[in-house]
Amino acid sequence: MTLDEAIKHCEEKAKEQREKATAIARAKEPFYKYAECAECAKEHEQLAIWLKELKAYKERPQGKWKITDSYPHKVYCDKCFKTYAQANWEVWKDGTLAREFCPNCGADMRGGAE
Repeated sequence: MTLDEAIKHCEEKAKEQREKATAIARAKEPFYKYAECAECAKEHEQLAIWLKELKAYKERPQGKWKITDSYPHKVYCDKCFKTYAQANWEVWKDGTLAREFCPNCGADMRGGAE
């Protein structure tokens, strides 16, 4: 099952359980039956949200910090080419910046620096 299929499945199951809960409420069946379906729908909706977040995270572009040739105290993102002074960063760790994502384009910069 792909991520898109899982998202679709969760959305369909949530809709199905919401409709079932509504039907139970209209039929005036015991409240616990309604509550079970409503809770199941809520859980599937939340799961769909988390899967969408995971998908967005996985699709995030990967980048690297590069040191500028003309100004060695500055770095730039190799995806959006936005330049930042190294003094604005918290710490260099083993050649990588403490920042994990480019503040301008959102690229995942955990690949390090060059």
